Amino acid sequence: MKFLPVREIRTQYNKVMEQLRKEKKIVLTNKGKPVALLTEMNEDNFEDRLSQSKGMGLASETSAAYTTENPEILKAWIEEAERRRKDYFDGKTKLIPAFEALEKIRKKYKK
Repeated sequence: MKFLPVREIRTQYNKVMEQLRKEKKIVLTNKGKPVALLTEMNEDNFEDRLSQSKGMGLASETSAAYTTENPEILKAWIEEAERRRKDYFDGKTKLIPAFEALEKIRKKYKK
């Protein structure tokens, strides 16, 4: 499995996406430590990937929702993720698994 610094998403987005297509999974690191797992997803394997992630406690639902080929949108999402991370480490918020958050949203809007 390939390991890449998280900053490469910002500086070399297209290269990272090409590597993800080849490798299928990439571990992102921050200061040499693993912080996230990127998993290749498409319309054909989307549901399978989500069901796999629930058992592993990964936040694929969140990353899938914000994966885009548009660098402007990706940059905005990275900034939002960094703000949320800072809020967590500053004690302003707590984490919950992404599948729990998604389930709450589904229940809220289910008619």
